[in-house]
Amino acid sequence: PCDAPERHRFSNRKMVREPSGEMVVKANRMTQAKMPLSKVEHRIVGMLISQLEKGDDDFDLQKVYIRDLVERSDSVSQDLYGRAEEICDSLIDKSIKVRSMEDGKRVYDAYNLMSRCRYKEGSGYIEAKFNEEMRPLLLQLKKRFTMYDVNHFLPLSSSYSMRIYELLKMRESISILRITVEELRAILAIEDSYEYFSHLEHHVIKKAQEEIKEKTDIH
Repeated sequence: PCDAPERHRFSNRKMVREPSGEMVVKANRMTQAKMPLSKVEHRIVGMLISQLEKGDDDFDLQKVYIRDLVERSDSVSQDLYGRAEEICDSLIDKSIKVRSMEDGKRVYDAYNLMSRCRYKEGSGYIEAKFNEEMRPLLLQLKKRFTMYDVNHFLPLSSSYSMRIYELLKMRESISILRITVEELRAILAIEDSYEYFSHLEHHVIKKAQEEIKEKTDIH
């Protein structure tokens, strides 16, 4: 349902931000995982991943400054300061669900995303630490990984656009993504929404295509 034809850059388009050099790098298994996060949570997780270094062995407590998040995300409002504690509560409860194959058998893994999330009133930032079980998905990746500049991800205003952008970047080198409707629904965590494909196409796929073309480095 969502093919990415030839790669094109739109650096002359007003909506496309300049590359930041801050790269999000994650295992393809994580890109294809079911990860039901809100838009703000996706942005925070993306900013945290972009801070990781290639040679890191373990996770440290990391900071995301709310002002930075607001300035770099077109649709984020200042009320994040008042919602910081709520966001921490939500992030610490979130998990991702990964399906893979081992020895011809389907394998299902579920991971808690964070081991700690902290906000001190007046500090202006949220601190978070990835769960150590996330290391195979985020640290010392040598193959089968997805990589993109965080500045092309943060302005996306829909969690569907964010996830579809990641899927397309995963297959950017071959310029096409083939995926069943059922797989796409599972990844986007909308198995029980948009019953008819025409609704899924109109409300999810087409809108994501338009926004990705307008705001990112691919279409």
